[in-house]
Amino acid sequence: MKVAEGARKRDEGCLPQLKEFTLAGGVLYGPVRSRRLGASLGINILPFNRKICSFNCGYCQCGWTETGALRGVDFLDPEAIRQELAAHLRRASSEGVSYDSLTLAGNGEPTLHPRFPHVVELIVRARDEWMPSARVSILSNSASVDDPSVRRGLDLLDERIMKLDAGSGAKIGEINMPVASFSLEKVVAGLKLIKDVVLQSMFVDGETSNSGNEDVRDWIDVVGTIAPRFVQIYTLDRVPADRRLLPVEKGRLREIADRLRRETGVVGEVF
Repeated sequence: MKVAEGARKRDEGCLPQLKEFTLAGGVLYGPVRSRRLGASLGINILPFNRKICSFNCGYCQCGWTETGALRGVDFLDPEAIRQELAAHLRRASSEGVSYDSLTLAGNGEPTLHPRFPHVVELIVRARDEWMPSARVSILSNSASVDDPSVRRGLDLLDERIMKLDAGSGAKIGEINMPVASFSLEKVVAGLKLIKDVVLQSMFVDGETSNSGNEDVRDWIDVVGTIAPRFVQIYTLDRVPADRRLLPVEKGRLREIADRLRRETGVVGEVF
């Protein structure tokens, strides 16, 4: 999907004080103190200083997905990723440094790496050797979960945090703006097959919103069918691509979490 010229010109608006985010210039970044994962060492298995994603979310901290982002991509060699991570963990361990999570996220959607299961296997091997107490986690937009090979890679991880921001294809089109073919039905079916799945849901207000009562009702209906271990409910913390978007008040997030638990029994944690 082409980013409209007006999208960049409209990025003026009043935002609360949000943090800036810089695209990763290498395999490793951080560590950061994550709201969801604790002391997290980021692992970027995508090209450096460039966003590669199947979504074009207006709230994305990495900025807009450029036209043609998924064509002609030179992905990183899995063994090079392992070597860099292993060397870092070896040094960190010798210095008494530990991480709660080694987190695949980085410059977009990590499951787009064409050798994703092998990359995960090598990352887990490096973790087992040098920092076995750390979890290996992923932050994913869920768009590739209908691919069995992607699910095989996900199953090797300790924690799978998968995105679901809306309960209708139309609203996902507004909020996430897929840049490739997308089927909510296939995504839901794939999420049901992932063990111990954790959902993450971003709620926003402003020019586009998914926090109104009807949108929340649709979202709860779909979350209930997936029956995740729990849902991480959050709002803007970093500067979004579309600066007309605004964070949702914490009280509203708690209302959404309470309604989710009341209607489905699924626990929602507000971050």
